[in-house]
Amino acid sequence: MAIVNSRVRWKTKGDTNFTDLQFETLSVSKNINADSTILDVEFKNGYEHFASTSSGSTYFTAGDIIEIYVSNSSIDVDTDDALIIGSVKEVNYVEAEKSTRVRLSLQDRTSLLLNLRIVMNYKNQTAPSIINNVIQKVNESVNPDDFLLEPIGYNTAKIDQIRPDGSQFPQRDLTLIWKTAYEWIKQVSQVEFLNTDDENANQNLVVTKPFFFYVNKENDLVWHNRQDSVYDQDSNPIYANQEGVYEVNLKKSTFGTFNMIIYNAGTDKNGSGIWWYNYDTNSKDTELRISVQSFVDIADGYRNDLLVADNLKSTTSHSITVEANTIPVTNINIFGSGGGYALVEQQEEYIYYTTTDTNTSTLTGVQRAKFNTPNSSHSSGVLIHVADSYGDMTNDDFRDWCKDEGKRRSDAMFQGIASLRWKGTIKVRGTNTYQVGDQVPIHAINLGLTGQKLRVTSISDTVDANGWNTTLQFEEDPPEQGEGGAT
Repeated sequence: MAIVNSRVRWKTKGDTNFTDLQFETLSVSKNINADSTILDVEFKNGYEHFASTSSGSTYFTAGDIIEIYVSNSSIDVDTDDALIIGSVKEVNYVEAEKSTRVRLSLQDRTSLLLNLRIVMNYKNQTAPSIINNVIQKVNESVNPDDFLLEPIGYNTAKIDQIRPDGSQFPQRDLTLIWKTAYEWIKQVSQVEFLNTDDENANQNLVVTKPFFFYVNKENDLVWHNRQDSVYDQDSNPIYANQEGVYEVNLKKSTFGTFNMIIYNAGTDKNGSGIWWYNYDTNSKDTELRISVQSFVDIADGYRNDLLVADNLKSTTSHSITVEANTIPVTNINIFGSGGGYALVEQQEEYIYYTTTDTNTSTLTGVQRAKFNTPNSSHSSGVLIHVADSYGDMTNDDFRDWCKDEGKRRSDAMFQGIASLRWKGTIKVRGTNTYQVGDQVPIHAINLGLTGQKLRVTSISDTVDANGWNTTLQFEEDPPEQGEGGAT
């Protein structure tokens, strides 16, 4: 058995130094989606070492930092990168007949950051510039006194600044309301966002696959084209019969096959859900295979576009409190006397007003935070946009547009889903060689694989009395848009 060195270090708020802990098992799972990393650590003799028998209090509390190091060589915590740094989410004490256990469930600090929600409105911005700003907004949300969260780095060398053919990314408009940073980055990583309108319309695509992203061990965001050779692990192939490869579980199949999509396109002007469906008329499958998809950003995005489409603007003449249901403006005449919609620019708050009072120059009967946006206070002089383009559209027309957009999206999802792809896991002796996102040549003669490159989509590490094992989850990249068909 190979020598395995590991350290688990713990620090609670107020501590200046870490304490080394003797653990029994630990399990770490890192996913390419970057929004969820799972960590579990189990300690033996839990009550004796990690709880006070006199007071009944426990040493571990939510928010404590746990650092985990695993290596086949010696570990220097001052220079080596931690396998993971997490925050305690849950503490579970288990008492059995002959022993007690303490199990900690942790959340990766990167997950905490990427799940922070922000509200922004971008005009004529490229995907890299939007990502840069989103990361800035996330980092600004970090409390300087928070001893866990460290800012995510934006390194232009790790963020693609040009498209695969050397051209610039198209400039786009994007508004999302209270979406996580993960959702923002995922949105700008899609094929449609990274190609121009003409390229999308003519299917003359420069970017044919969504970009993938994650936060690396240096805490820098990585956002790259899937074809980038920097992720090729040509010098570290895996052979099914080599020493240290314990199990190869791969199969080639049609994953994610469906011929009907039921989708949620968001909420209409009355707050009712917009659910609809689309059936693939080209499907040869005699069985109905249904997939339910969330396209809630369709209604939010279209609503935002309509709300900001009008150029008529005023400003607040006085400050507004959070509880206010009237808004004083400097130019009341641009607002419709029969009520309508408006956008308060500074805090991105969308409002509905029922009437105008020309005598006091105020919008009255105001419904604040109309679309789950902040019910904020506003200073005097804040810009307010008239939003007639949204107000004048009938609810039926709004619903129909969102349904049509959902159909277009689901049509695109039907393309290429019948392609056969490799997917599965390979269990190996514990290693830090591979990172999420790597493409690894796989040699498994019995499966007919002779150097086929598969993408690492998740990495799970387990350390216990039997040693250190690493399970690599692999998946073959989907075909480029426009390829389609079975391969």
